[in-house]
Amino acid sequence: VGCSDAANPVVATVNDTDIYLEDVEALRPIYGSDPVIDLAALIGDTTIGEQLRSDTSVLVWRQAMLDRLTTDFGVSVTDAEVASIAAQMDLMDTSGFAVPINAEAVRAFDATVEAIRRNALDNLLDTETLGPLYEQQPTEFVTVCVRHVLVGTRGEAETVVSRLTDGEDFGTVATDVSTDTVPDGDLGCRSASAYVPEFAAASASAPLDTVFGPVETQFGFHVIVVYDRTAPTDLADLVDKAETFVPEQLQRDLFAEWFNRAIIEADVVVTPWLGTWVPEAQGISPPG
Repeated sequence: VGCSDAANPVVATVNDTDIYLEDVEALRPIYGSDPVIDLAALIGDTTIGEQLRSDTSVLVWRQAMLDRLTTDFGVSVTDAEVASIAAQMDLMDTSGFAVPINAEAVRAFDATVEAIRRNALDNLLDTETLGPLYEQQPTEFVTVCVRHVLVGTRGEAETVVSRLTDGEDFGTVATDVSTDTVPDGDLGCRSASAYVPEFAAASASAPLDTVFGPVETQFGFHVIVVYDRTAPTDLADLVDKAETFVPEQLQRDLFAEWFNRAIIEADVVVTPWLGTWVPEAQGISPPG
């Protein structure tokens, strides 16, 4: 915790927690020494002033998220969590930065944000959140690994089924007749919901390692083989293994919604000589 004086003023306050100039200087050692600086000269330099506003803003974000984590879930990020995460992160290469940056401090900052994200998602991925989604679109939580052959007519698709059930190699048939040029017809593994609804439903329900189809979609007629699939057995299983079953994009979306609430609803005051906090922009506008 800093102590405010002429050399180390408060640059912002978030929900009654002060952020000091020395906190910002820890990220980027351009704001002075120890950290004695000429504030008028600092803010008069457009480049440095904008950088200080930007760096202060990210510290505002961090404090707002830490506070919201406690308010919403009764959870605090521990030093041990941050240290454990930081130990798995590489130091940023700072050689290309026009404005110097403290790689160690950035790693600690990033580790703190990651700890916040993990704790928030542990609480966001609950029955209340996932229940309606699971009921409305269960394929969102099914991961399928699938090959397909895409042709233009049902008759062509039925011929593909016959060739495959007679033992022809799937990749050979796909290369021969499929209008999708993906190698060997292998679409890889992804959420079933990434596909159009008819294909998603088929890939989520087809027996494994079995020729299945034709499946008609807006693209034509598919013959598919699902060679692996993971899916929750029920809602309780989904919640219990959310990290496994909830697609990364949905996790990002849920965290982004929580992050936006944390920032917009935080009580933030920026020191007047630095600028004004703009919640909707999640940043600081220049003074005047």
